[in-house]
Amino acid sequence: MKKICTTMLTLGVLVSIAFCARAEGQAVKILAYAGTVKVLPKGESQTLDCGVDTALFSGDTVTTGRDSYLEIALDPENMNIVKIDEASEVIIKLTENKIELIKGEILVLLKNLRKGGEFQVRTPTAICGARGTGWKTVANNESAEIIVFEGTVFVSGIKKDGSIMPGEYLTERGFKRRIEKFENPRKKQKISKLVLRELTEEMRLSPGTEALLRRVKKADERRLFESKRMTAIDNKLERMSERFASPSSTPVMGGREDEDD
Repeated sequence: MKKICTTMLTLGVLVSIAFCARAEGQAVKILAYAGTVKVLPKGESQTLDCGVDTALFSGDTVTTGRDSYLEIALDPENMNIVKIDEASEVIIKLTENKIELIKGEILVLLKNLRKGGEFQVRTPTAICGARGTGWKTVANNESAEIIVFEGTVFVSGIKKDGSIMPGEYLTERGFKRRIEKFENPRKKQKISKLVLRELTEEMRLSPGTEALLRRVKKADERRLFESKRMTAIDNKLERMSERFASPSSTPVMGGREDEDD
């Protein structure tokens, strides 16, 4: 099953979110969920069933069952969304600006990164980060594949000691890269238009993402309306300025003399 901006792992994955994360003790907002979703609060041994009013905090562990998912917002405006797909386990670590994906898949849509911020995914073989908002990562202990459907992603390999290899390999929308264990990323390859379209459409299916895209569309429409309105005002003022600046006819002094019969 195709997923957008997902990370499918057989080993642990580190997802680091380098934008304004919430402080410890502040809850993450749940946008939508379905199926079986369990929450293990930090420091506890008993899991809780997830509900609409469930509060998620830094250090909590979330697990999803089959045919289940959970969507959360990482910012107050609900502009940065993470969808935890079925059969997944994650640990929320907001104080460290990250989400740790133990296993499974996640979908991420970022629309409100702070200036200079970036979003990173770390797998056993590679680290990649977004200077855009959408890509898919498929990974296991031996290799990883990065598929970009929006923006630009940088990719770097990881050494045997766990440190990051020097050099960042940029991968733009419509391309993918494969990274083998302890190697630099391979040459990027173009993906088909069908795959790109499927990836782009997939992110519109979840409730939180749909709501976010509607808000973004409305905001864009408002900006376009205001831009057109200001252009119309500027044009009107320019026409008025030109009319007042044009020279007027000089009046005839003393009136017009009558002609003789």
